[in-house]
Amino acid sequence: MGNSHIEQHGSYLVKIRQTMKLFSCFCAALLLFPLLLNAAPSHAQQPVIRVGDYIELQIFVPNTNINSALVVDANGMLDIVFIGKVKVADLNCWEAQRLIAKRFRETLEFTYPAVTATITISAQPFIKISGEVWNPGQVAYSPGLTLMTAIASVGGFTDFSHKRTIKFVRNGKVTIIDAHKISRDPSLDIKLQPGDQIFIPGPGSHGDI
Repeated sequence: MGNSHIEQHGSYLVKIRQTMKLFSCFCAALLLFPLLLNAAPSHAQQPVIRVGDYIELQIFVPNTNINSALVVDANGMLDIVFIGKVKVADLNCWEAQRLIAKRFRETLEFTYPAVTATITISAQPFIKISGEVWNPGQVAYSPGLTLMTAIASVGGFTDFSHKRTIKFVRNGKVTIIDAHKISRDPSLDIKLQPGDQIFIPGPGSHGDI
């Protein structure tokens, strides 16, 4: 009886420990999920590389770090040290990074090349949108683009956005825009111009654009 009771008690403690471990993992996953969700890059929203764009490349391979400032040539190519010409036109930066890393693996047999590609000067005009939108970044300008359609193209307002105090910047002049008024009267929606900037404030925002 005594041994049986001890075995049952031990088995019970093991089950409690296993349950607590599973519960801890579940809680950790719940805490991390929003962070991972916010940190996940929105590849589809990245600007597309065009002929004439200036690209800053940072390439990390064993024993070598390569930093290059390159221009996309008329054929849409970047001429990259060690691997030659790679066509990047019509790709976004994330896609270009993957392609360049693949070429390094194939050409030089590096197992884990790390590549970052950034458009430093764009041949195509953009609108910059920052603050409380789901996917802040650059939006390619096109004739007829308006403030509200540009905001919608980056996922729209977050739940924390202050829609009545949107900061709109054109040629250094700041104008405060009320999105609620535009919703009631769409004729108030602003037609954008290349280089315009839009900042949607939220809790604790200091208005940085």
